[in-house]
Amino acid sequence: MDLEPFNEVEKKYDLLNVNIDGYYFWIYARAEIAWHFEQKIGHLGASQGQRKISKGEHVKINWGKFKNIILNGKLPNGNCDLLVLNHPRRVLLDGLYECIYTDDIVENMPDAVVLEEPYQNIHYKPAKTKNLVYTDILDLYSYLNVFLGSFFCNKTYTKNKEKMLQIISRPLIELNKIYGVEINEKEFENSLIFGYYMYKAESRYYRRIINTLQPKVILEVVSYNRKCMVINEIANEMKITTVELQHGTIGKEHIAYNYPGGYKIKQFPAYVFLFSDYWKNKAEFPIEEEFRVSVGYPYLENMAKKVLLEKDEIKQKRNILFLSSGPIGKKLSKIALELDKLLDSNKYHIIFKLHPGEYSVWKELYPSLQESNIEIIDHNRISLYSLYAISDAQVSGFNTTAVFEGLYFSLQTYILNYCVSKEISDLCSSGMAHYFDDAVELAEFIEANQDENIWTGEKFWKNNGLQNILNKLNEIMGGN
Repeated sequence: MDLEPFNEVEKKYDLLNVNIDGYYFWIYARAEIAWHFEQKIGHLGASQGQRKISKGEHVKINWGKFKNIILNGKLPNGNCDLLVLNHPRRVLLDGLYECIYTDDIVENMPDAVVLEEPYQNIHYKPAKTKNLVYTDILDLYSYLNVFLGSFFCNKTYTKNKEKMLQIISRPLIELNKIYGVEINEKEFENSLIFGYYMYKAESRYYRRIINTLQPKVILEVVSYNRKCMVINEIANEMKITTVELQHGTIGKEHIAYNYPGGYKIKQFPAYVFLFSDYWKNKAEFPIEEEFRVSVGYPYLENMAKKVLLEKDEIKQKRNILFLSSGPIGKKLSKIALELDKLLDSNKYHIIFKLHPGEYSVWKELYPSLQESNIEIIDHNRISLYSLYAISDAQVSGFNTTAVFEGLYFSLQTYILNYCVSKEISDLCSSGMAHYFDDAVELAEFIEANQDENIWTGEKFWKNNGLQNILNKLNEIMGGN
């Protein structure tokens, strides 16, 4: 989606400055609102699958949260140099679940504390991370705050909700005309008012943690996670430096990294550590270029070395790796099924790698895959890089970092020509990937390009990532 009109409307109505009792509700909600427009424009599926949870499962989940609060919810004594907000979607490596973005850094920073929220209601165990604190209590605390606000302060609750809806009404009408869709402000009423009360609870909780630990630097993975935004806001006020590690593609169509010029966004991190210089000017960051630092991606470097050393060169079939994601999962699953019929099964094998957000719902969303010869990967027990190492081609679309990672392994790359981000389309226009419209065209490409081999690793990924990160963190801490 072209975000320039979106940003123009934000600027016209000064939406980045509107707040209710200190809660900058538009800034916190803008990613959700922009995604609604993108879904309507492109007729896309949900980014994360949501499976129905039974009453028994709710009891089990809440009991698990209670245990996490008791066993893993206590802060360590004393201050720390580095407070880390990791990515809870861990990967199993050598018998331990690892945060692929932060664990190597934490291992080299002994005076670090890691906060982890649940991922799809669980924490992956056993975890590799030391000094790990689960924040499950905040979920209970936040929802309690919403309940109390709506029940005991109903007049204020209703007044705040109506005020927020009134403020966004005219901008949404204008955006509807620009993008040719119909989105009503009422679609956001619950998330806006719930967000207000959750923000109040989260602010109190994280302010207490930061005051207790007094970190010199706060390191995060997904800066547009609302809890990270709350922490960034508090850290900005307390003059504590915040740093985000790039975890995905960044470009002109990613709402979290594109803001209208002239605004200082205190919910945005002070630094962004990037995979390489390639990403420095791909978006309208609300920070100066000197704070966009190229460091690399340590996990990719390490895993590529490991899996390529272990790679078995003797293969009887060529492996075609599909990289699925919620927005285009249905379309890709249909193409994979058709491709399986078109290609010679004695020569080709199709692997369908689901996005973690699809793991629990794929059998409901893509039932035909269960009855096919296609190999389905619906877990984190095998590394994505191991799949790259045994594959000859990758198939994807929309917007996924995995495509760029696959290019590190010199995979032939094919992109479904439907609702593709500019970052991915640039790969096609530069010849590093090929568009396809249907399974027939994809089969023709695969059979014709068997010897094609493209190396683009250094363009997207800076070398010596871990040391670069540690050096820059120590430099910032020294300055503090």
